[in-house]
Amino acid sequence: MKVSVAKMEGSMVSLEVEAPAEVVEEALEKAYRSLVKRVTVPGFRRGKAPRHLLERYVGKEAMADEAIRETLPRLYDQAIEEAKIEPVDDPEFDDIHFEKGEPLKFKAKVYVRPEVDLGDYKSISIPFETPTLTDEEVDRQFELLRERMADLRPLAEDTELAKGHYVTCHVKGIEGEDVRADIDQDLAYIEVGREIPLVPGLGEALIGMKKGETKEFTGVYKIKAEKADSGEESEAAKEASETPAEDAGAKAAPDSDAAPANAKEAETSMTAKFSVTVKEVYEKHVPDDEEVLKNMNKATLDEAKEEIRERVMAMRLDMARKQYTDKVEDALVEKATLDIPRPMILQKAEDILHRFADRLREAGTDINRYLASSGRSAEELRADIERQAEQEVRRDLVLDALAEKEEIQVPQETIDRVVEALAIEAGREVGAVRTTLQLRGAMKSIERDLARVEVVRKLAEEVALRAGTPLPAEEVKTADAAEKGQQQAEGAEPEASEGAAEQATAEATAAEPATAEPSADEPATEPETAEEPKP
Repeated sequence: MKVSVAKMEGSMVSLEVEAPAEVVEEALEKAYRSLVKRVTVPGFRRGKAPRHLLERYVGKEAMADEAIRETLPRLYDQAIEEAKIEPVDDPEFDDIHFEKGEPLKFKAKVYVRPEVDLGDYKSISIPFETPTLTDEEVDRQFELLRERMADLRPLAEDTELAKGHYVTCHVKGIEGEDVRADIDQDLAYIEVGREIPLVPGLGEALIGMKKGETKEFTGVYKIKAEKADSGEESEAAKEASETPAEDAGAKAAPDSDAAPANAKEAETSMTAKFSVTVKEVYEKHVPDDEEVLKNMNKATLDEAKEEIRERVMAMRLDMARKQYTDKVEDALVEKATLDIPRPMILQKAEDILHRFADRLREAGTDINRYLASSGRSAEELRADIERQAEQEVRRDLVLDALAEKEEIQVPQETIDRVVEALAIEAGREVGAVRTTLQLRGAMKSIERDLARVEVVRKLAEEVALRAGTPLPAEEVKTADAAEKGQQQAEGAEPEASEGAAEQATAEATAAEPATAEPSADEPATEPETAEEPKP
């Protein structure tokens, strides 16, 4: 088979394929065997008509169409393998020449993975800023740790509740105001005097109550919406006013990073009435220095604070390195030039949109409600998603090209560790998980993800050295690739890795000693709000 490839604009190629005449005869014979089982020729039982009579009955063109339909995709697959090209979309066939006794010829136009001009990426120089940690910050982390070790202790039943106390209570939405909140459940470890969005007014209503008492109170739900400059009532406000009572717990749609330029924030208020019964009352006990040291298994405050310093500093270094590698990655992508095929962007946009719709469903809402509450149009949402898709595709293509240029090889044992981690997480045999990943085409994706991580790590070290600020050592992690492999094993498109948690929370967690475990009848951390009930 002869295959020639011509490059076209926009990362498209044109293939010209020529197969010998024998291929035409084989294709016609296969078409005959297929059609004769489905077509009844007068005078013959189905499947028994001779080829020349079947061809006369259905027509030469129909026979050829059947042969082409079966043969062209197979020849096309062979052609792209011979030409070593990687299509990103379905081909468009043209100029098909299919005649008995003559070579089969056709052309196919298809978008392929684009060539990437990486630019002078070896010239990138970005200094790494080593994080600092003051004594005052260590002291603050020690106090945060002390708070995390606090527990709740029962109060006398006749205690009059004051700010700072905690309760377990039963809250029920009742009739009597604008809406009836859909809540009728126990809420645990609610801080008296501290408001929670789920039940507005509860924190203040608890002040002065005692165990066993019941009280009615009102609260105001405030719903923020986008309102157009024209002064017309926004769709979100209309929806809020039309919301049935059972939806009064008003789940907010996920926030949008980009609101329309001509939108203003408006606020709609709805009053709800509740009944609360206090079931248990507590006060928070904060441990003294001696208790903290005992929990940390340390003899002195200096030893305890030194351990906190080491853990928090390690956390800050890890976060600083991640932020630095993100900067380097952005610089590498910025240096590169490429022409991304439109189909790649559209395919990625569909993946992002499906993931977004899934998250909305999990939150109890949908795209239409999200658009109404955010004041955005479907066109604006689609445009934003396509911009995100283009950024993700660009990043992946550039990192793949860099990994190839830098000759990054992912050791098989690294891939095996990812598969083993997935198997442990799923509670399945390693071989079964590996088979699932292979069937879903996820093994190649895992290898690519690992190669992307490795090439950014390698180049980040070089960039830091060029700036005269070597990076601190870090163990190469494969968790992100494992997570993506798990998503693909379940049939989902892998999402971009999430950013690190908020630094203050992460550092407080890092400072907590590994030996510290909450007792079974206490909350693991300081109680703040109850979990929102499902409407």
